Amino acid sequence: MEDRSHTLLNTLPVAMARHDGDGVITFVNAAFARETGLPAEGATGRRVSELPAFDGAAAWLTALQAVLRTQAPATVEMRCGAAPAFRHYAVDLVPDVSSDGGPATGAWSVLRNLSELRQSQADLQQSRLLMQDQQAELVKVSGHLETFVYTAAHDLRAPVANLLVLTKLLMGDPGPAQRDSLLETMQQSVARLDQTIRGLVEVLEVQSTFHVAVQPVALADVLAGVREELATGMAEGAACIEADFAACPEVTYIRAYLQSIFRNLLGNALQYRAEGRPPVVSVTSGRSGGFVTLAFADNGAGLDLPRLAHKLFQPFSRLTTRGDGKGLGLYLIKNMVEKNGGKIRLDSTVGRGTTVTCYLKEYTDSPKR
Repeated sequence: MEDRSHTLLNTLPVAMARHDGDGVITFVNAAFARETGLPAEGATGRRVSELPAFDGAAAWLTALQAVLRTQAPATVEMRCGAAPAFRHYAVDLVPDVSSDGGPATGAWSVLRNLSELRQSQADLQQSRLLMQDQQAELVKVSGHLETFVYTAAHDLRAPVANLLVLTKLLMGDPGPAQRDSLLETMQQSVARLDQTIRGLVEVLEVQSTFHVAVQPVALADVLAGVREELATGMAEGAACIEADFAACPEVTYIRAYLQSIFRNLLGNALQYRAEGRPPVVSVTSGRSGGFVTLAFADNGAGLDLPRLAHKLFQPFSRLTTRGDGKGLGLYLIKNMVEKNGGKIRLDSTVGRGTTVTCYLKEYTDSPKR
């Protein structure tokens, strides 16, 4: 009869083991051997605490002893195998009650494989974390878009209103001299409108997710190109640009981003020079904490940081009335630097100058979306 029962139990897909009144294993079915890698000869005659590669066997044995003593079912969890390929099990322990209703003569352990469930839970947790990151990014993008909409509407309103007024005046059939003056003013308004629209397009391009080529870029080459662009401005006031890229001569990055960083920061240093002394700008590179550092230090007019810190990297935020900029430079640079996990820092003292340090994370493949 017992042999027939064992034959039947060996056909079941559930892993099972029988323990006698002392907790010694007297039988394991074929599923138990498949699940744990322990054949019958390796498991029978031993207690669960003596089985190899079982993590949590002590709790299993304690629960088994309680079941044998109280005849009340119990469930524990344990692991089998070696890291990182652990198999997780829930072990249901039930008393083996005799057919005549007498006290239990042993107990059964029924193993339920929880590995897929544990993996599903881990995957679910990872998905939740990913969703939280994506939600945070969406909130950030939403904030950028909201700011962009308000600032765009505000910045476009004035030139459009000017054009409407000028158009009405021209339609009033003014004299030749007044017509020429109105046309000249209209041309200036159109130029300002064009400049504003170009700035808005540049903001959108930085916020987009397009793919561009990543390559090792020599910093000296970028500086040379930007020097040519700014040649006229540098000639005024005998401007001096000093560079030292010995610590990090090149960076794997998007060339257009580097050109924009150099163009904007050097342009700011030259435009907001201090009165009474020629502008001097020092550009240096280095490496720090996994970042490539680019530092632009000038001897310009400087900024009142306690008063202006909250406006530093806001779009269309003018920090001074000098010059004719649109307040986009630092905002654009911040977005380009942070796009791949970098950061930017600005230190400044009124009357002494400003230092902007970009901490660049090198690209290893294509730009992140």
